[in-house]
Amino acid sequence: MVKILYVITELNPGGAERILFELARGLDRDEFEPTVAALSGRGIVGEWLDREGIKVHYLGKSRLLAVLRLRRLIRRLRPEIVHSFLFHANIASRFAAAGLGVDVVIGSIRGTEANRPFRLWLDRVTQRLTTLEICVCEAVRKFTIERAGVPSNRLVTISNGIDASRYEGVEGTLRAELGLSEGDLVVTTVARLDEQKGVGHLVNVAMKLLPEFPRAHFAIVGEGPQADEIRRATASMDDRIHLLGQRYDVPSILASSDLFVLPSLWEGMPNVVLEAMAAGLPVVASSVGGCPEVIEDGVTGLLVEPGDEASLKRAITALLIDPAKRQSFGAAARDRIRQSFTLGRMIEANEALYRRTLAKKKRGF
Repeated sequence: MVKILYVITELNPGGAERILFELARGLDRDEFEPTVAALSGRGIVGEWLDREGIKVHYLGKSRLLAVLRLRRLIRRLRPEIVHSFLFHANIASRFAAAGLGVDVVIGSIRGTEANRPFRLWLDRVTQRLTTLEICVCEAVRKFTIERAGVPSNRLVTISNGIDASRYEGVEGTLRAELGLSEGDLVVTTVARLDEQKGVGHLVNVAMKLLPEFPRAHFAIVGEGPQADEIRRATASMDDRIHLLGQRYDVPSILASSDLFVLPSLWEGMPNVVLEAMAAGLPVVASSVGGCPEVIEDGVTGLLVEPGDEASLKRAITALLIDPAKRQSFGAAARDRIRQSFTLGRMIEANEALYRRTLAKKKRGF
């Protein structure tokens, strides 16, 4: 039995946290034994892991103490593989595992953070403490080579995957919740409300579009540092722009929607785009990170330049006025996820990587 210790910064329900959950619970338990360590915070994903019988260790709020506690945990559990998610967990795992005889130390790079050069530098200079890093898409891999200077032979791309069946045949309840009719058009985004996700740009576009489309409504799901700012900006249109906060019924919300929009300024491989496509929605998204690797422009959705509100408005308008195109794009989007971005494919790719790297270690490579 191969022991794997997954390390993550926190366990709130973000993209990386959900992927860790799906990966840990989906592993072949006859071959792999997963345990999880969180540097800070308990979070609802920890509860999900508990229900799956996966032990979670919470290491405290102090990042320095968390590294020391992680080192003690590694010494006690003696995992063959340490696999970390998110920047702080990547760095903490490298230092914590150093010199303890861990066979394989794997990091995960999930975004293109060009505005944080110190992180890029620290990732590069600590490479000798890791075996390799998994990039969530080819765009992230290329960025890491070019901007962080990490050698290509230390990087492997494994794209996210989801269980598309969870988004099929779901009853949509959002229209009833908001008092909308079937003739109303619902444009939805699900995102953390911060600079990266560009929701402010979507709000600006929505304020211009709503007078042109009296049956259109915008649903914004998520919380974050820009929540109060967005709430103030939409106060005059709060009967048409619905701020739903943090929700755990996203499949039902997507089932109630006509169009999904993600106007991010930078990205990795956004799970929510996969989810929206699996739900059969056409997607308008910024052409950043892994979005162009998932969305076929003009077939499954429309790609726009990040921060370009005029382009974003044109794309949303093009789909609002054309129900046939929405249906065509949505059907093609669902097929794309079923064929290329399944949860099973992602889990199998990680398992194969674990076997391969352990075999190389045993052969002395």
